[in-house]
Amino acid sequence: MENSIGTINPVKYGRIYVDIDDNFRITSATRGFYELTGFCYNDIQIGLGLKDLFRGDNDFVNQYHRTTMRNLEKRYESFISHPIYNNEGEKVYVESYATLEYDKNTGHNLLNIVLSDVSEHRRLDAQIKLQNARYKIIEENTDEIYFDYDVKTDIMHLPKKYFTEVSKKYDLARYWGSDSPRQNVHPDDYEEYKEKWERCLKNQESSVIEFRTKTFTSDGSYEWYRLPLSSITDETGKVVSAFGRMYPIKHEKQLSEKINIDQKVIERLSTTDHLTGLYNRNTFKEKVAESLENFDETKCYALVYSDINDFSYINDNFGYDEGNRVLCEFARLIENNTISCRIYSDYFMSFVITECQDDVINGAIAINDIFTGSLKKKYPLSDIHVSTGVYFFHKNGNHDVTIAMDNANLARRSVKGSKDVKCGIYSETLRKKRRHDQTIASEIHSAIENGYIETFLQPKFSLTTREIIGAEALARWRNLDGSYKLPFEFIEVLEKVGYIVELDYCIYETVLKTMKRWKEQGKDLFPVSVNFSRLHTLRDNFVESIIKLADDYGVDKELIEIEVTESAFAADSKIMSQNLSKLREAGFKIDIDDFGIGYSSLSMLMTAPIDTVKVDKFFIDNIVHSEIEREYVKQICILIATTKKNVVFEGVETEEQAAFLSDWGFSIAQGWLFDKALAIEAFEKKYL
Repeated sequence: MENSIGTINPVKYGRIYVDIDDNFRITSATRGFYELTGFCYNDIQIGLGLKDLFRGDNDFVNQYHRTTMRNLEKRYESFISHPIYNNEGEKVYVESYATLEYDKNTGHNLLNIVLSDVSEHRRLDAQIKLQNARYKIIEENTDEIYFDYDVKTDIMHLPKKYFTEVSKKYDLARYWGSDSPRQNVHPDDYEEYKEKWERCLKNQESSVIEFRTKTFTSDGSYEWYRLPLSSITDETGKVVSAFGRMYPIKHEKQLSEKINIDQKVIERLSTTDHLTGLYNRNTFKEKVAESLENFDETKCYALVYSDINDFSYINDNFGYDEGNRVLCEFARLIENNTISCRIYSDYFMSFVITECQDDVINGAIAINDIFTGSLKKKYPLSDIHVSTGVYFFHKNGNHDVTIAMDNANLARRSVKGSKDVKCGIYSETLRKKRRHDQTIASEIHSAIENGYIETFLQPKFSLTTREIIGAEALARWRNLDGSYKLPFEFIEVLEKVGYIVELDYCIYETVLKTMKRWKEQGKDLFPVSVNFSRLHTLRDNFVESIIKLADDYGVDKELIEIEVTESAFAADSKIMSQNLSKLREAGFKIDIDDFGIGYSSLSMLMTAPIDTVKVDKFFIDNIVHSEIEREYVKQICILIATTKKNVVFEGVETEEQAAFLSDWGFSIAQGWLFDKALAIEAFEKKYL
């Protein structure tokens, strides 16, 4: 590429000839143009023109032509700065030098244009402007005085905001000629000030001068300043100017004091909870680890993990400020003679050293009673209580604080929701359960991928005809040895960690595949219910996914019953109702399972989008032997029937139970009296 000679960063340029009379077509170009723009000789041959350099902007082409021609009318050449676009569509800033020529062969007017790439120069100019703007901002917004001194003219240049004020008193146009420093530098400092200036102006060394000068006020008082001073030489080594900045030393002292204060604030913020003033989690762990280094086997060391249950009652009804006050109140109760921290939200942890384990437990219970008693007086309608878990360190045990905190939390979770148990104690049983839960959570995805999660079908029967009229899909987890994990071993764990969603979809899709195959084989089809966790309500695409999968497999939606537990319905009633209503409108049937276990509400059934209510086994276990329970179940189920919902009884195990239910007019049941849940292949052989 053609380059300018003798420059550190050579300018890239190239030449083109443009036919004005042929729609600004480029007739020829030099190699420099190709390298500058990325176009090639073939582009010229197929009609590359100025419009291509301007991305098809004909207005800019015409404007460029008009400007160039006006320049050529005034002189023999035209010089214009403008952007063009290379072959990659990137903008390149150029300066174009153009002359007008005449092509005798074609009789057309040509522009002979030299394009010079000035993108780098433009970038540097912008950088210099930005740097100057930064210096200007610094000058205008700091107490420091930036200056430069011109040796030849003996002029001291100061920022504008200082220049006007200072020049009223001092002649800065002849800084050393009029010996201006003698007028404002303290007499005791003048000789040193002058000497260091002279050494700098002789290019002997840069200097840092500390001196007193009169402040720019009417009282004529002096103030200490520090002045770093440097000189600039020309190519011969002669000093031509000096520059520096003068700033009050008192500001350094103020800054040093502020840094010390800030360091203390930073240390406090980095080690404590901003709301309660207790240690934060990391600092808490460090402090506990330090205390455990000097373990005294005659003492009792423990972690106490506390959780304020139903704390949202305060925030929702009295505001977050009141909620914060309550958190601080609990913090004050637990911080005495302990290392305490706020984990987050309304979760707290304390490290306690006492004489015996009973002291730890009784102390924690006493604090909780004082706290909840105080809240009960202030908020009589509240039901706030504290769940507490305790982990005891042992002399030869593991003193890893992180593990100990997890163990205390596990003990807390074991009693959460139980008001009767004041304090949970970590035990080996909890450790085994945690390990079991971790194993289940870590293996579920591979179990699904490798086919160890299987779908079993439990038939539903007519109590009158004893014919199969439907089925419920249930999950079974097959072990490597061919045995199966029971549902209670993994369902609750997966619900807790959120993986139940993947399990539900696995079972649902297996049911759809099976029903599609039955349909293709011409088998008689009947409704199959599939369980879905309440966690699905947290997924925005829950309804759409259920509908889409049924459509993908071509299964009639009326043959699928979406089954949810009553507790799930009660916990997220609004969102659940909306989702179930959409599924019902799409053609699915809706079942509510475990009805009556803790959340019974007949009024809820009046408006809920439900087709079938499944009555839990708990209610019919004793109807054969207890007249009171028979009458209770009968009346409850009659009331359910009045809401126009179907009733299905689960866990029917004896003929006597079936007879009672049939005599009362109910017709659908499932349970071991009829058949247990079967693998799909066994179910097909027996019932299809």
